Amino acid sequence: MKKLIIASALSVVFASAHADENDHINVSLIHKATNTEVVSVSKANVAHSVNRLVERDTETRCVPAGNTGGEWCVPVRDTSIRVLGEMTVQNGHAAPSLERSIRPISSVKLERHGLSDQEMIEALMATGLFESVEVHYNMKNFKMQSQSADIPFLTGGIIHDGPDYNLFDDEYYKAQRLSMYRVGDSMMSSGIASVMARGQGSSLPKAKMFVIDGGFSDSEDVPYSRGVNMVSWGDTSREFEPDNITPRGDVESCTGHGLSAAGVMGATRDNEQGVAGVAGNADVMALRALNCGDGAPYDTYDANDWLSGIPVQYHDDVYEGEPGVVNMSYGGSVTLDPSLEEEFPCGYSGQLSIDNMQGAGFIPVVAAGNDSKEAKLISPATCKDVITVGAMDQNGRLASFSNYGHAVDVFAPGVQVYAEGTPYGMPEDVQMRVVNGTSFATPIVSGLIAETKRHFPELNFKMAELLLKQTAFDPMLNNSPNCEGGKCGAGRIDGEEFFLAVEAWSNGRLNTISHALSGVSEDEQKWYVDNFDAQGMACESYQVDFFNGHSKLGDTYKVVSAAKGTDFETGSFTEVGQYTSGSVVLSDIDPESSDYAFQVCTEDGCDDEFYEFNTQGASADSRPAVCTG
Repeated sequence: MKKLIIASALSVVFASAHADENDHINVSLIHKATNTEVVSVSKANVAHSVNRLVERDTETRCVPAGNTGGEWCVPVRDTSIRVLGEMTVQNGHAAPSLERSIRPISSVKLERHGLSDQEMIEALMATGLFESVEVHYNMKNFKMQSQSADIPFLTGGIIHDGPDYNLFDDEYYKAQRLSMYRVGDSMMSSGIASVMARGQGSSLPKAKMFVIDGGFSDSEDVPYSRGVNMVSWGDTSREFEPDNITPRGDVESCTGHGLSAAGVMGATRDNEQGVAGVAGNADVMALRALNCGDGAPYDTYDANDWLSGIPVQYHDDVYEGEPGVVNMSYGGSVTLDPSLEEEFPCGYSGQLSIDNMQGAGFIPVVAAGNDSKEAKLISPATCKDVITVGAMDQNGRLASFSNYGHAVDVFAPGVQVYAEGTPYGMPEDVQMRVVNGTSFATPIVSGLIAETKRHFPELNFKMAELLLKQTAFDPMLNNSPNCEGGKCGAGRIDGEEFFLAVEAWSNGRLNTISHALSGVSEDEQKWYVDNFDAQGMACESYQVDFFNGHSKLGDTYKVVSAAKGTDFETGSFTEVGQYTSGSVVLSDIDPESSDYAFQVCTEDGCDDEFYEFNTQGASADSRPAVCTG
């Protein structure tokens, strides 16, 4: 992944955020950087110092708005900033405490002057001032259907079986559990509840979770460790209220969207109220980047950058804590030069702010959207290096409203999800409700990853994304027509199998080669030897497991071997074969003299990554007794 560090360092608003979108539009300007300035600052003063430098190097220049006779007054910068923190000694070598490269990107709201998106891009590029121009529509909470909660407490029946049914004493946990985990008349194998049970009563650290959203309201059941305001427009903007996350101004239309998402992820467990968060022992930070449901796209990019340790306007600090899982249940369309679409599928500025966050160790999880169409050119759903989540209904089918497409990775329950919110529009009206939407399927996945990361802190984005998809199932979502051609990703999440795969990865046993008979009883071992030993098959065969025995439909696994101690990335190797199953039995294995690895391949070719096998279970010392007599 390219680890480019880009900052939306300046937010200039030329019109009211409530202006008609037909008359005004958000534009990101990527300036031509002809100079680079190095600035050394103390870590505590980085935001203040860099903001002042950005202001110093920015001028406003008025340029023609195409051939309309109007003009745009836009910011212009020609300097990139390389920020170095104070020098520290690490392993005997002096190094800066932080290093950030801040490219000149400005985001503005401009009058259209009757021009289309593409005409605006062409007119601004014609000035010669910019490297690239993108047009963004407002970011919005994905619309949802909700109702006052009429929550049943049903008893008996197959869907109520299981040791975790009474796991938590939260008032609505039983109904929540049913709405989140059932398919038809039987329990779905999503395994969410069993993962929740694994952390119950443990002394593990709190799950680190971040919710970039809008409509946060105070709730006793949803703990916010801290709130940060990123909204750049209006009387309640970050300029005036940098730490106020609650809905401000006209709140009649507020739905408590951010509160609902945060509660699904991390509501307090065992407090006899509300629901139980999927990661219920949580440290939740709320970042208000939208007000009551919509906002400027560059505010969400600034939220990403601020978490990444990059200064943003009107904040004298940056986030310096542990990274964690970031939930983003919103989106907006973007128009950009088609030549940029492959590298920056959700726009240059949006993609690079995601790169910043992911490069800083965060795991971004985003909603696919609720437009019943193929997700494309929607930020952040189509960004690279995010986990994009669609919604399925109670029957395990693609939800009628959910977006789909090749950008979507996995699906989670998103119909009749029980959550806390403010259905009557006022912040103080916090109560239970039933909600539908990819906005609430997403925090189920965010919470699953966060709870798993509590147990295995080394879990990173790459492995979280990979193992979620490898352990998912039913990519056709019960034969939903819109899922044809791989448009529903890996299918339904399986939380329990995901947890077990992460556990195996953490223990170095995710991908293994072991004696084929080592996993069967002594009586079975003897039967195999008696029946197959004449051909040398029983004791000279090995079981090869990919990703804890899981496979993803459409993937093949190319096994390769090399001399002991070979670096598969640079050394020579020999192909053993390609396989589609998560577990295969092979006889052409020599664990005493060779190392083994595999690559994941699709119809487009094989990834560059080599996953090495743990062959401890294939050593001579591990041979079953029946093979050594």
